[in-house]
Amino acid sequence: MKKKILLIGDSHIRGCASELKKYLGMDYEISGTIMPGSRLQNVTNLARNEISGLSQSDALIIWAGCNDINRNESMNGLKYLNDFVNQTKNTNIRILTALHRHDLPITSCINNEVQNFNRKFFSFYYRAM
Repeated sequence: MKKKILLIGDSHIRGCASELKKYLGMDYEISGTIMPGSRLQNVTNLARNEISGLSQSDALIIWAGCNDINRNESMNGLKYLNDFVNQTKNTNIRILTALHRHDLPITSCINNEVQNFNRKFFSFYYRAM
């Protein structure tokens, strides 16, 4: 039986499932759901519905958060992410950190908030492990 990998995220995850499939080959069943413009609340709600078909040998990859940061709602996004991770026990979860905006200076307020978001994320993620 093939191991499953499910990718769910905002527009940053576009094309990741097909790239991952190239590298992992036929031993894995890989699928992705792209939710452009979505916040972590939407992404984690969809993930809750989708993980029922996953086992402990499968994996879920979540890549989102930039839309929460851009709306000055990063703490809300982290709350949804934290709740989701703490309530999910039946599968492996990997969460990718938010990306810096390369179209803005590194010292921009949005990039500073990305750094804060990622730092807070690591703080709760390692506590949950």
